[in-house]
Amino acid sequence: MHSFITQLFGFLAMGAFLASYQTKSNRSLFFWQIIGILCFITQYYLLGAITGCMSLCICLVRNIMLYHRSRWTWVQWKGWVPIIISLLFLVMVFNWNGIQSLFSFIAPTIGTICYWQNNAGKIRLGNLFGVSPCWLIYDCFSGSIGGICNEIFCITSILISVWRFGWKALLDPDSDFQK
Repeated sequence: MHSFITQLFGFLAMGAFLASYQTKSNRSLFFWQIIGILCFITQYYLLGAITGCMSLCICLVRNIMLYHRSRWTWVQWKGWVPIIISLLFLVMVFNWNGIQSLFSFIAPTIGTICYWQNNAGKIRLGNLFGVSPCWLIYDCFSGSIGGICNEIFCITSILISVWRFGWKALLDPDSDFQK
């Protein structure tokens, strides 16, 4: 039963992340990713994948900040990027559990850099070529079936959103995607 419940959290997270890439605004993307991150934090904790769990705790705070970006002007400060990356690095160092810990550092680092640019196309590009592949490797090490499926489906979902909306619309700073 424990294994079923543990893996269930991964599949719930997967549903939230899939929804995030099919939304038309950055704000909606961050909302759904906050839900997904909460589920993955729980799953990684239950799996004993502490480096990933702690990295996602930082990502949770990061995404809450970005969700409120338009209301909380202090969030727009570019100095948050090196602070968050430094915290992620410390989590990796103090919770080192082999090479897989490196992937739970690289994935959110790329995500943080892309997310602070507040550009839907760059967010999707970063997730497509950096974040999702790194989490996929981490999920293989940690035994997260939902995580593995999530990253495969997220890559597919991003490609579908590119097909639906086009790179030009996703990268245009004046498009509805940048809200």
